[in-house]
Amino acid sequence: MQHALEYALIDSNAPINERTLRVKDQTLLVKDQTLLDKIRVREASIVAKFFA
Repeated sequence: MQHALEYALIDSNAPINERTLRVKDQTLLVKDQTLLDKIRVREASIVAKFFA
């Protein structure tokens, strides 16, 4: 979860609206990563069934 670590390093001196945008970007990145992980798990199970 590298994104979560980067999320913790958000510059607290940035203007509020800029900080909010960065938080939203990080949240989207985490959601994308979660979807990719789910897809990979599904692909792996499909391949496993195919070769079983």
